[in-house]
Amino acid sequence: MTSDTARAPVAVGLGVRWAFTVELADEVERGAVHLPCVEIVPENFLWRGDEVREAARTLARHTRVLSHGLAANLAGEDPLDVAYLRRIRDFLDALGVERHTDHLCVTGHGGGCLHELLPPVPTRDAVRRCAGRIRAAEDVLGRPMAVENVTTYLWPEGDLDPVDFVAEVVEAADCGLLLDLNNLVVNARNLGGDPRAALERLPLDRVVHLHVAGGTYWPAEAVWVDTHGAGVPRPVRDLLAAFVAARRGRGPLPPVVYERDANVPHLDELLAECEAVAACAMEAPAPGEDRPAPEEARPPPPPAPRRAPVPETSTRRLDALVRALRDPDAETATRHAATFLGGRPPQMEARLSVYRTLIRRTLSGILEGLMPSVARTHGRRRLSDDLEAFLASGTPLPPILREVPATFVAWAARHRWHDTPQVTAEAIADLAVADARVAPRGPADDVALDPALVPDRPMVFCRSLQLVPAVPGAGAPALAIHRDAAGTIRRLELSDRAYDLLEHAVAGVPLARVADRWGRTPDDFAALEAFLTALAERGILLGTRRSAAAQDPPPERP
Repeated sequence: MTSDTARAPVAVGLGVRWAFTVELADEVERGAVHLPCVEIVPENFLWRGDEVREAARTLARHTRVLSHGLAANLAGEDPLDVAYLRRIRDFLDALGVERHTDHLCVTGHGGGCLHELLPPVPTRDAVRRCAGRIRAAEDVLGRPMAVENVTTYLWPEGDLDPVDFVAEVVEAADCGLLLDLNNLVVNARNLGGDPRAALERLPLDRVVHLHVAGGTYWPAEAVWVDTHGAGVPRPVRDLLAAFVAARRGRGPLPPVVYERDANVPHLDELLAECEAVAACAMEAPAPGEDRPAPEEARPPPPPAPRRAPVPETSTRRLDALVRALRDPDAETATRHAATFLGGRPPQMEARLSVYRTLIRRTLSGILEGLMPSVARTHGRRRLSDDLEAFLASGTPLPPILREVPATFVAWAARHRWHDTPQVTAEAIADLAVADARVAPRGPADDVALDPALVPDRPMVFCRSLQLVPAVPGAGAPALAIHRDAAGTIRRLELSDRAYDLLEHAVAGVPLARVADRWGRTPDDFAALEAFLTALAERGILLGTRRSAAAQDPPPERP
């Protein structure tokens, strides 16, 4: 290896968040921004509309795209969610991404996802199980995987500490390692230890890319939390320099990604931070241990955990973990947490509250964000109480966060809002507006459209069309909600007959059969013609699907 290669710069890219995806893609496409790589979280793009999806494709044309998932549940015990993994695979296939990464943690147990990165039961049986799950996930995804070491605020009794658990799983699975340096620093601050010593115990030759970020100190809990809400602190930069020094001369350096999820500044500031991190990575590592945090913000490290045998099975311990996180009563939750952990380590209650708070913040945020009318009229406090009851019910949550509100509304309509059906009606309408706002425009890509209304063919509608049924007792009509050509959300009130027609037409029933449902008198035909004309004028009805016979024939071979 030449000296020039040995001193090659470190490639530092940016974790892409949907809020600035379009702006970043525009800057990259016109050559104003040059990034060696970007990282995309597929779950955040699966339900986005044309503009954001096209921005992701633009980035893939101009720079290397790395993929980082959130909910594979690689350290869990539930069966892998194959349908979820296939959705990730299809998204990555469209972008041409070569590898997928996810967290080495539990994200769900008992049939649902909790949308938080939870610690496993760290036994050697768990190592073997995780390795098998990683290989099975690779088979479904059709590409190799790498797993990330995660932040943990509580580590249960078992055979291995957090560092050894990661190292053994990666070796057993023969997979890559996504090395998160901030997580090493946060874990050392919270659990005790030296992050540089932890770095040296990991299989650095397996690192395929790295994460850097900044955390936040929560003084009430005396815990550092991996919020991705700040710039990259000096201890993380020093650790990156130590990694670079250790990997020099052992092949190309893997790319680094700067993650920022909270308190997100302007794009220019994010890009400047990437450049600063790249410069620091080239510095010689600082001697000694991680630089200490200010005394007022540094919790005392707890004593090393005991390694006494724990009689409960891992399944029962994970059952207890889920109950500790879902139970509304803090004292009961603490008892469940002790069962999961195999004892009561120092600061257990405060550290458990970190997980409970993060889960509730995440779920409250998506509910209030997608159901603003409900949050405003029903009230944030009552919505929070409804969420607490929902969690306590044990209802499984889907792995895509954006799909949680629909599950919540279906449950709340039966168990919390049965006496206030207008809340259910508002919630369904809010979710329809949210879907219409991000749905692709125009017909589906695989639809051959004929603008004429041919009776024996199904009608074709804009993909932003959302049908909202009338909720009994709510006093609100059924609605057709869509996004017009200018991007404005429009609502059209529907009679029972109009809703029935659209419901069947959207399902693919041919126009002639839909017309039979409407009625056969001359007045019925006149009313139907007026209704279809109104739908076409609004851009809702686009035409009918061309039959196979009506499609253009394929070109003849020469």
